[in-house]
Amino acid sequence: MSDSFLIVCKNGYLAGLRPFDTNITATDFYKRLVFSINQYSLFEFIGYLMESQYYINLWAAFFILDKFQPDINEKLIGMNDKKSIVEDCIETVDRYAVHFSELSQKENYVKWMSEVKFRYSIPPIL
Repeated sequence: MSDSFLIVCKNGYLAGLRPFDTNITATDFYKRLVFSINQYSLFEFIGYLMESQYYINLWAAFFILDKFQPDINEKLIGMNDKKSIVEDCIETVDRYAVHFSELSQKENYVKWMSEVKFRYSIPPIL
């Protein structure tokens, strides 16, 4: 399992695997993503937020919030020094949410985002 994060994202995209799909965490694809991510520090990994093909920035935002859990005040040094990593990641995931087609995918997104916002004491949008 030595695939790079970029290659794993591309292969998942081409196979039709989407973030927040039901049972995505049980797939070999997801396990490969996690394996590849474990090779990075947060500051090495945030560069993937600039990659928009194959859901790379979406997966990066998801894992930054879920795995790395940066402090809410940490900035995107070198990318946008005025914006927090958390803010950028939430905006990235929200931008893609309008394209989620399956009801279960939308429900999984809403549940996950509610948990993220609760963790960071960000009020939910009603």
